[in-house]
Amino acid sequence: MEKLELKTSTKGKWLRKSLALWAGMLMAASPAWAAGKITISGNGQLLLNDGGSITLDGVLSLSTSPNKSVLLVSGTILEAESGKLTGLGPLSVGSNPTYNLALAEEVYPPVTVADNGGGTSDTTTDTDTDTDTTTDTDTVVAVGTEITEGAEVSLEGGATVVVSGGKATITVGDSVIQLDVPTGAKVETAAGGAVVAKLELSDGKKAEQTANQDGTKVSSFTTADGKTTKFTSPPGSTTVFEPDGSSKSTATIGGTTQEIAIDADGKMKVGVGNGEGATTASLPPGTAALAKASGAATMAVPMITADGPVTVDTGINKSGEAIIKVPSIGNAKPVVMPKTKPPATVTMSGSIINIITALPGTDASARSTASQHNGNFVGRTNAKEVLIYPGDNATFAFERDLASAAGETEVTLVSGSASIDYGGQSGTMNDLTAYSVSNDAIELSLVNKSNYVSIPANVSLSDADLEIDFDGVHSVWIYNNSTGKWGAYSADSGITTKLSDSSIAAISGGIQEGSGMFVYSAGDQEITIGDGRDFSIKDALSAGGTPASGWHLLSVGNQGDSVGGIASLSANISAVWVSSGSSWGVYSSDPDTQKAITNEGFTLLESSYKMPSTSAIWVHVVDSGSSQSSRVATPPSN
Repeated sequence: MEKLELKTSTKGKWLRKSLALWAGMLMAASPAWAAGKITISGNGQLLLNDGGSITLDGVLSLSTSPNKSVLLVSGTILEAESGKLTGLGPLSVGSNPTYNLALAEEVYPPVTVADNGGGTSDTTTDTDTDTDTTTDTDTVVAVGTEITEGAEVSLEGGATVVVSGGKATITVGDSVIQLDVPTGAKVETAAGGAVVAKLELSDGKKAEQTANQDGTKVSSFTTADGKTTKFTSPPGSTTVFEPDGSSKSTATIGGTTQEIAIDADGKMKVGVGNGEGATTASLPPGTAALAKASGAATMAVPMITADGPVTVDTGINKSGEAIIKVPSIGNAKPVVMPKTKPPATVTMSGSIINIITALPGTDASARSTASQHNGNFVGRTNAKEVLIYPGDNATFAFERDLASAAGETEVTLVSGSASIDYGGQSGTMNDLTAYSVSNDAIELSLVNKSNYVSIPANVSLSDADLEIDFDGVHSVWIYNNSTGKWGAYSADSGITTKLSDSSIAAISGGIQEGSGMFVYSAGDQEITIGDGRDFSIKDALSAGGTPASGWHLLSVGNQGDSVGGIASLSANISAVWVSSGSSWGVYSSDPDTQKAITNEGFTLLESSYKMPSTSAIWVHVVDSGSSQSSRVATPPSN
């Protein structure tokens, strides 16, 4: 197990603060960190269903389209110097798909998988004390075997299935999973002990629905021109599969109702809502969706641009707010459209994205002096903020043509009344005028493992937002000055459980504007966040008075604030620590602290040093009259 440390000097000095709790949590939350390999003895294949992927410590990464395989010839060795093996199953060798790499299952390398040429058993061995052996018997039918009406069939993993009365009933231990078998459908066994109902429709169309033993179901519809629309529904949802190939999944999770449907033309509709109403998205054939166990849903939507096809990532969080992220097109930056307020409608087709929504403060009962003063940020023009102040019952249209060279969003008042501050020019909106705004995303560049980052705008992220915006990272951490403790969030339920087991409090109330974050990432990646009003950390600290003593993990803002400007706000601010990748710089206005910084080998920053806008900083505040220590205080570890 490696020891995690914070590098604090470009001169190679290290901040000797062992992140012991961090290290222990990561060991518990991740597969084993040890040298490992997979050796294929005998010709075989690596079969990854439903677009799964398998990674060996970030060194080797294989992924496939749904139900495709990667062929591995005899003697192939997949090896990483320090290995962890994760992925979605099953791991199939030759004709025996008997070793399951199930969702969130941890496998401890090295692992050797032997192909016995279709024999009765395959054995996998890992480095723990157990030996896992799976035995095939004649009662377990091969993948792709048709299940006839009334027949009971044994499946891989010990499950059984029987088809009767328009249903395929799968029994897994004490659990029963039912799959619709519409008239004309053929039922077959699938990899991993799954069961699939298939329909061959007119004009070359086809549809199918697969029930997995973990309770998830995958519905798909392929059009005559080969576009496949599909969604995965969570365990416990109600699903239907109709003779025309249409399908639907409905789930009520807490106070959220989640519904995903594919019609007989391959178009998708997704709705997520709560007591305030629902946001509904109408999406084209070829869309892929995932219904989250929280009630949220994420969608990958095929769109057309002047440069060709792109995939637009869309999510409706469990609060019913749609978050639409357009990737970089040509030389343009990625875009995040304005977030909806339920009830709202989203339509995506061809090159057009159209949103009809209210904005916070629209209803008189929801408006406040603060919201009217701040306005609703909807974008920028000439780099200046565009703010909308809605009247009662106002709704707005946000439309973007991805094929347009202008690369802007058109904002129109659909109903009600509203005023607008359009880059410093104030006036009344009307339904005849469209205002053009840019919605360039804020980009957080993450490297593998440790990242101190912040959102350089007046933007807060709710708990529901975190699931959409940080879906691809291991965990997000914030520091509570009042308690002196860390809180963490992960979109992965397995990691969430292990955080809780390690007595790490869950983030409650999301990420507030002005907060810095520690993000642990499994690899390099870009996170895109919607833009917001300009933010200055110096102004925020000044307005709030001298911060409480102790450590504060803060956002930098986008106003080019300097470390000296922050320290000048109070004599009690003893030091400002600025993260830059794996190294840190430190500033203090106190001569004794400056000497301590230099003596301990840290990089002493100049007063005029302007902090990187997406970095997070530590600000250390001491009590009035505190005597200066001979050593510089270092930030808290996780």
